[in-house]
Amino acid sequence: MFIVGLLIHGRFFEDTGGNPLALLAYFGDLGNGILFIIAKKFSLLNIDFSASTFEYGTAYLATSGFLNFMVAINAYDIAKGKKK
Repeated sequence: MFIVGLLIHGRFFEDTGGNPLALLAYFGDLGNGILFIIAKKFSLLNIDFSASTFEYGTAYLATSGFLNFMVAINAYDIAKGKKK
């Protein structure tokens, strides 16, 4: 999902502090971990606000981070024996 989000011109949310939904999406982007850092450092984002897929790409980037958080929580629950 992360790669597809980059390919369809998505963008990362910034930590603006004023909008709680933007802050939530920013934490979703942080969930991408090292891929987030690499994409920011090497400017891999090909942001095109006029692209019809821009909003979908942005949603893909945030959602892939949230999925990573869910996988980590699931692995923690399995390791603790709370889940089989």
